[in-house]
Amino acid sequence: MLRKVINFIIFFPLLIFTVGSCVNLNAEENHWQDALTVNGYYTLGATYSDSEVPIISNGNILRVLDEDELTFKNSIAGLQLRYDFTDVFSFFVQGSALFDKNNDFDSSLDWAYLSYDMGYDAKIRVGRFQIPLLQGTELKNIGYSRLWANPLVPNSGAGGYKDYEGLELLKKIALENSNLNFQVAVGKPSHELSFIDGKLLGLVSAGYEARNYWIRGALLHINYEISTANDLLIDDSAQALTASIEAEYQYQKLIINAGLSDSNTDITPDSNMAYLSLGYQVNNHLTPYILGKISRLQFESYSVPGRPGVAAPAVRPPPRLPPASPDGDRQNDSLALGFRYDLDGGYAVKVQWEHVKTEDDSRANQGTVRSRGNVLSVFFEGVF
Repeated sequence: MLRKVINFIIFFPLLIFTVGSCVNLNAEENHWQDALTVNGYYTLGATYSDSEVPIISNGNILRVLDEDELTFKNSIAGLQLRYDFTDVFSFFVQGSALFDKNNDFDSSLDWAYLSYDMGYDAKIRVGRFQIPLLQGTELKNIGYSRLWANPLVPNSGAGGYKDYEGLELLKKIALENSNLNFQVAVGKPSHELSFIDGKLLGLVSAGYEARNYWIRGALLHINYEISTANDLLIDDSAQALTASIEAEYQYQKLIINAGLSDSNTDITPDSNMAYLSLGYQVNNHLTPYILGKISRLQFESYSVPGRPGVAAPAVRPPPRLPPASPDGDRQNDSLALGFRYDLDGGYAVKVQWEHVKTEDDSRANQGTVRSRGNVLSVFFEGVF
């Protein structure tokens, strides 16, 4: 019920202003053409794997590829629309069409918010937002905006939380040759699992931009409720704390990118992610690169409560194996080599080879499960 109320509070103004703008179209036939901005993006191509390994596919989905699989479903296309009602008041929405982890065609509403420019380089926004963990910006699903073929972190990078509905305050401070950017947000987060209900999110983010480098960090706190798959309440006041820091530095033709995130949670697994990339701009078109990244989930076993009002049996049945929850670590490491070739007019070709290695000792009575494989991706990307 609370989520429905929040959705109503957030999206009812969007409906009112959108309808109001349509009414004004008849009065000012040409105004909407000047006020409306439409942009699009796409990543089209093929991905081949010689073994059963997971990758982070376009659309930020953790997809498990089969052995000797060739798929064209690691592709995505989307639109951005912005409508300026006035000089200070605007509406922004971004959505994508993609294939989900089950290879079914799907769509996602990534961003939808109203923005009010308060002056003095400060804005207030209300609506739906992506959580800014590492590459979590408006560019998250736009492959053309990044150097590498595949995203760095899945949509569930922030401990399973991918977006939230709420209120944001943005502030920019212009210095002589650089900028400071601040972001403060509060809202209701959404988790990828149905039995985890996010209650409240608090977010603080800061960044510094100079001519040849930038650095930004984020601190995220979430209160949530977690139940079993059959609706037995485990904890109604669990908490998650996530921090991330990311930077880029350009020295002549060398480009260095690095990022680190750490998440500590109750009940749900802790997570750690890190990446380091080196790229070299041979000319205005060709940029080869090397990218290394690691991702770890750390599980701790917990007890599942029994149903209230059900008495324990007089004779205890033998224990069931495996236990109710995983216990141990899941690790996913990869090393990628590739190049990006930029074409005139907002197009790019990317070719990437990635060696993926996984290790999982969290499965009861199975020991350590390991896998490794090679993934080749060839993409054609663009924006318009």
